[in-house]
Amino acid sequence: IAAPDPVLDALARLAFRKPYSQDRDLVREYVASDDFADVQEELEAATLETGQRTQGVAYDLVEVFARVNAEYFEGRLSMPRLVWSRTPTRYKMGHYRPAADTIMVSMSLDDPRVPLYVVESVIYHEALHKALGIRVINGRRQAHTAEFRAREREFRQYDQAQAFLQEHIRRPLLE
Repeated sequence: IAAPDPVLDALARLAFRKPYSQDRDLVREYVASDDFADVQEELEAATLETGQRTQGVAYDLVEVFARVNAEYFEGRLSMPRLVWSRTPTRYKMGHYRPAADTIMVSMSLDDPRVPLYVVESVIYHEALHKALGIRVINGRRQAHTAEFRAREREFRQYDQAQAFLQEHIRRPLLE
């Protein structure tokens, strides 16, 4: 939306005709910029439904966050805004939006057949983003650093949660 003209021109060439050799690099550089991140965060925050309930059919996100925060962060994380997505998803189970301090969890997980530890693992993953932030390494923004991945594996039922998601969500239990 706010990209400079050279970036928009590069995107058009990439989408509709033969791109110049530097077009991909130009777009990647812009996507890694703080300007792009700011616009993206504002757009994402603007799309969130106000007054959305944290209580789902099977799980209350406030209760799940409180449990995860106490167990893994010694209760030190401030409560973000917690929301269920408006539509079910298959691949993206959660997202943390720093500018809006919001954790969104896929409504695909709000089902009594989904074990609590799976919802906790998604909240834990997103809370790690809140706790660790984004790192800039060699000029590139990175959220899933080696430190992040190591901490992610500290979740007590990490392997079981990943296996459940692979078997039941990405090959839907819920359809």
